[in-house]
Amino acid sequence: MQATDAGDHVIGIFADWVNISGLTVQGATGYENAGIYIYNRQHCNISNINATGNWFGVSVERCIATSVRDSIMQEN
Repeated sequence: MQATDAGDHVIGIFADWVNISGLTVQGATGYENAGIYIYNRQHCNISNINATGNWFGVSVERCIATSVRDSIMQEN
């Protein structure tokens, strides 16, 4: 998936119990933008992600029981 706007996250997660796997996310190059952004959520699982060419690959803030595993992160 490509960011539609370099000044925004590629994917923003704003719900609990979200599972994302097997994606490539790129193009969120604006200041502090992420390929996948998760804020204040619970029980989300991110795996097998190729996050390249973003300010942050995956940004996880204030989350409970959330995991990121088996992923490639290459930030700008």
